[in-house]
Amino acid sequence: MHRYTNIPITNYLLNTEMQSITSTLTLTLKRLWSQRGLTSATLLGLSVAVALIMTVPLYADAVNFRILQEELSTQTERNNRPPFAYLYNYIGAWNDPVEWEAIQPVTQYLEAQGAETLGLPSEAFVWHVETNTYRLFPEDGRGDPLLQPRFGTTSRLADEIELLSGEWPTDAPIDRTVPIEVLITAVTAQELNVTVGARLDMVNSRPSNTEDDRIPVVVSGIWQPMRPDAAYWFYAPTSFDEILTVSEGTYSGRLASDIDQEAYLAVWYLVLDGSRVGTQNVDRLVAGAQQVERRIDELLRASQSLQSPVEALTIYRRSVAVLTRQLLGFNAPTIGLVLAFIGLVIGLTVGQRRNEMAIMRSRGGTPNQLISMAVLEGILLGLISFTIGTLLAFWLTGQMGRVRSFLDFSAETDLRIAMNQATLIAGGIAILFAIIAQIVPVTAVSNDTIITYKLEQARQLRPPWWQRSFLDVILFGVSAYGFYQLQNDGSLFATGDGQPTSVLENPLLLLLPTVANLAVTLIFLRFLPWLMRLVAGVLTFTKSVGLLQAARYLARSPGFYSTPLVLLTLTVSLSVFTASLARTFDLQLFDQWYYQVGADMNLLNQPTTSADNRFFAQPVDASTEFYLPPSAYESIDGIEAASRVGRYPANIRVGDQFVEGEFLGIDRDKFGEVVYWRWDFSEYRLGSLMNALARSKESIIVPTDFLTETGLSVGDIVPLDISAGGGRVSLEAEIVAAFEFFPTYYPGEGEFIYVGNLSTVFEEVGGELPYRVWIETAPEFDEATFQQSLNEQRAVNTVWRQPQTRIEEILVQPQRQGVFGLLSVGFVASALLTVLGFFLYAVFSFRRRMIELGVLRAVGLSVPHMMRFVAWELALLILSGLGLGTGLGVWISQQFVPFLQTGRRQTDFVPPYLVEIAWPAISQVYILFGLLFLLAFGVLSLLLWRMRIFEAIKLGETV
Repeated sequence: MHRYTNIPITNYLLNTEMQSITSTLTLTLKRLWSQRGLTSATLLGLSVAVALIMTVPLYADAVNFRILQEELSTQTERNNRPPFAYLYNYIGAWNDPVEWEAIQPVTQYLEAQGAETLGLPSEAFVWHVETNTYRLFPEDGRGDPLLQPRFGTTSRLADEIELLSGEWPTDAPIDRTVPIEVLITAVTAQELNVTVGARLDMVNSRPSNTEDDRIPVVVSGIWQPMRPDAAYWFYAPTSFDEILTVSEGTYSGRLASDIDQEAYLAVWYLVLDGSRVGTQNVDRLVAGAQQVERRIDELLRASQSLQSPVEALTIYRRSVAVLTRQLLGFNAPTIGLVLAFIGLVIGLTVGQRRNEMAIMRSRGGTPNQLISMAVLEGILLGLISFTIGTLLAFWLTGQMGRVRSFLDFSAETDLRIAMNQATLIAGGIAILFAIIAQIVPVTAVSNDTIITYKLEQARQLRPPWWQRSFLDVILFGVSAYGFYQLQNDGSLFATGDGQPTSVLENPLLLLLPTVANLAVTLIFLRFLPWLMRLVAGVLTFTKSVGLLQAARYLARSPGFYSTPLVLLTLTVSLSVFTASLARTFDLQLFDQWYYQVGADMNLLNQPTTSADNRFFAQPVDASTEFYLPPSAYESIDGIEAASRVGRYPANIRVGDQFVEGEFLGIDRDKFGEVVYWRWDFSEYRLGSLMNALARSKESIIVPTDFLTETGLSVGDIVPLDISAGGGRVSLEAEIVAAFEFFPTYYPGEGEFIYVGNLSTVFEEVGGELPYRVWIETAPEFDEATFQQSLNEQRAVNTVWRQPQTRIEEILVQPQRQGVFGLLSVGFVASALLTVLGFFLYAVFSFRRRMIELGVLRAVGLSVPHMMRFVAWELALLILSGLGLGTGLGVWISQQFVPFLQTGRRQTDFVPPYLVEIAWPAISQVYILFGLLFLLAFGVLSLLLWRMRIFEAIKLGETV
């Protein structure tokens, strides 16, 4: 009886627990609904955070799948097999031929379990077996062999071929006197001039020629493939021209009886459906392929895999992991800003509820009850934001695939976007952030009673935790040390060979500017109250009551506005930095390739008749067809200017030493119209350099490194020897100017260039030497029209390089698209969320200060004065954030961006980065925050006009 008395008690406890859970859930939903604005803002921030976090693995998977498809498509074009085709074989030439029965276990295993083990749906399975080579003779055995074919049988062949005449061969009896029915291809029938019914003899290719070596055959049908490009064909259909196809029964019966070790070659071919391959199943596919290879080797020793996508899948898996880490590094600052926005909104939410929570604690509520409601809110908001964020992530990933440059989404690239395990994990992490973001601030205030809350509400009791822990000082020290390392070593990180890494290869290079931004912002916040006190002290001597009130409020209540101000400053500074970095990257791509080519087009018209007319060969007559003059190119539509440029070995004698290099001969009157030039290439203007060459026909301009190394200076005359036309041209050259960089010249590669007048060399050799032509093209230039015009002038061997072609290829490289896509998406998302966060701060700050504002109205401050007070407060905060953020962004861009030019080749460093501050993008941020100020001021002004003094003082206790 005793044991049954516990049942009602247990049921009572369970019912009580269920009622408690239901009550908590109901209360949580009511709280979320009662503050719909903050709930919506929190959901927006969490959804954006989920989307940004999920976008990285989604894009990495999608873009690497595109690369995988391109790699497999290349493989397909090379061997005419589908991307996910697996080909296994056994080759008797490398091992011993085997009996028919020896290959059957492999066939049965692959047919029954192959696709399942490999991990993909099966589309086709084909096996093929053939004998060693025979000699084919007419039935009478006279004359030379007609062909050296092989017997073969192939599964499902009847479904893929068309019989032009005859019929499918029947199974041959085990009787050596009865001819074997065979199929031959139409090509073979035509070549042998045989028809259906023709009798032939297959004779073993071994030296013995006994009667036992002869196998009579009869042509039962002539065929051709119905679809030569079908996925069925493991070999090209033309390979069957030397195969006499028999039925499976004939091969396993008659041929197995007549021939020892009749399986000379066995092939197994599986075509699988790889349309849903992603990072989540690559490991499974690789492991499955390895398992199949081991199994068929066990069943038939020396069997091997001839083709599979395993290697491409392994590269794909590694590339996805690398790209994901890189993009996460680039995305970290933006995710940090989004999390700061979430913290701001949740902080506002908790601030709105602190009075309510303090009353609950004073009336017997426990901290655990408050925390449990926060956990439940976090779970609910996390699940909703996960759904919304997933949809947003898919859309953002598609937009990233269209990126050409910063905020330019005009590229046409297709991405297969599919959910994968890494994406789900990223979404789970985002939900965890949501729960933590809800719990932490509630936990911090869960012990407050109504008394402690009112004390803190009146005046902030202590500095924020980051000031007490001196986080700002620590971060400043870290960033200062990092900058010191950059100044001394030129890079924070190096590869195993000691070479600095690229920012695209190591996105951690971007964390230093971010840390520096955060450190300076926090230090500014530490001193901002003192600055506001100073401003307030000065304003006491003026009549600006509104500005004085705003300054005093900001001086005594830094804890209330620190988060939105940090968010605003970091958003502006990082926006300036990322926009300037992207702008610099864009211009550097242009500069790098135009510097390498030299102009819009670098053209060489190769000789068409004489094999001896090469560079550095004998002079040629310019009137011949070999080398067209610049005027011939300028007559073509789309060509604005053309100039000759010759490059020949040369050296300068300095004392007893010869400084090796190259002479770059130019037409100074035309060269300036076509060459790519940047202002920092020389302390002289380009026109001044060309004018300096006009001083004499033997004038030259040289690199400044050459002057430093040799001790020469501008104005010196040096002996210059040029190897040209099979001989040497000697000049007494005068150094008339110098340059740091010159298009196509790379300092530090061991040789200098000496730029001079090309006509001087031609005069000395008595004719023209081979040269290149640098061309300036018009916007309407058409390459096909240009090629046609060259053909009409018999310049058919013309080759050229255009930097724009290579630039367009690089613009849509997956890694670059991902980086610029994240920078663009992050720029927009952080700016919009910061604007929303600041607006919410302004509105809820007004509600939190209802008593203060009501008292000010009660003592006689008019609504216009109150509006000026609110306007000055908003203006001081926004201007402080914009001013500090812009200054920080510009300074960090100028200081850090030059150090981000890293690489392993000399061409990666020339020309050097020219930092470009992206003022157009920055102006968009200014406009956005200007609109924010107007919107917030308008809303607050409306609230001030509608505020009633007695309601403000009374309701202020509850908001």
